[in-house]
Parts: sequence; structure tokens; C-alpha cells
Amino acid sequence: MDAQRGQNLNIAEGAGCDSETDFRRFLWYAYHSVHEVVTCLELARRLKLFSDGVGNLDYLLDAGDKLAAMIYRFITRLEPHRKPAPSKTRRAGSG
Repeated sequence: MDAQRGQNLNIAEGAGCDSETDFRRFLWYAYHSVHEVVTCLELARRLKLFSDGVGNLDYLLDAGDKLAAMIYRFITRLEPHRKPAPSKTRRAGSG
């Protein structure tokens, strides 16, 4: 199963919950899962595990950043008191 489907499953499972609190919890699971995937991709970059060029890896890292931002914005709409998300999931100087 790919990472995108894992995030979708977390969100779908949360949508079936009886309360908004439970739904937010599953959104947070999805958000943290994206960060796990991005961390694994960064590790793969450092270990030079991608043989098909950096372009695809950069695309995946950018997609992870965008997905994390979308999920976070969704959560903040449910929890208006939350602070804005960082602009990137990766640390400065990692790319």
C-alpha cells in the first residue's frame, strides 16, 4: 500500500467516527503519517537509495509537503485556535 492510500484510510476511518474529536484524532494520524513518509524519503536521499534520479524524489518530497499542509489546514478549520503550520515538513538545508 502506498503512503497516499494510508493517509486516505486514516481520514476515511476518522470520517466514520461518532464525534468531531475522534475525527480530528484520525486527521492528526494522517498528518503525522505524512511526516513519517517524508522522513523516510529524506533518509532514502541521504543513503542514495533512489537510482532513477533526483527529480522523482524531489516531486515526492514536495507532494508530501503539500499533503501535510492540506491536512493541517483542514485540522485548523476544525480547531481554529491552532497555530499556522510550518511552510515545509523538511528541515532547512536537507534538499
